[in-house]
Amino acid sequence: MQRIIVKNFGPLKDIDLEIKDYMVFLGPQASGKSTLAKLIYFFREIEITLYTYLLKNFENINDETIIKGLNEPINSRLSQFFGDYTFTDNIIVKFYVGKNRLLKHITLNYDSISQLFVSDVDLSFFKT
Repeated sequence: MQRIIVKNFGPLKDIDLEIKDYMVFLGPQASGKSTLAKLIYFFREIEITLYTYLLKNFENINDETIIKGLNEPINSRLSQFFGDYTFTDNIIVKFYVGKNRLLKHITLNYDSISQLFVSDVDLSFFKT
């Protein structure tokens, strides 16, 4: 089961949504439909970024190095997806990927001082 939780990301103030194979977003203009669709796509793509990072850095992998290593590509992809989007403090986005996957969940937080996005990555699929 995939799930996305979004707090304070553009027009999306408080979303908790289970992601299905087929979904339709209805609402007025500028209510966040496209933003939500882009975020879902963005997070599905993060798993590929994570695989690439793990392959390049296989010998030095732990939760801390993954979090640090993913911040740069995620910051870059967020800029590509959302352009000059003005990020504000207190943004929290959590994406739960599901069972039997490399990535169980990832949490992005934004704070204007540190400008770090990745705050938590669960790779419990690899943990013994």
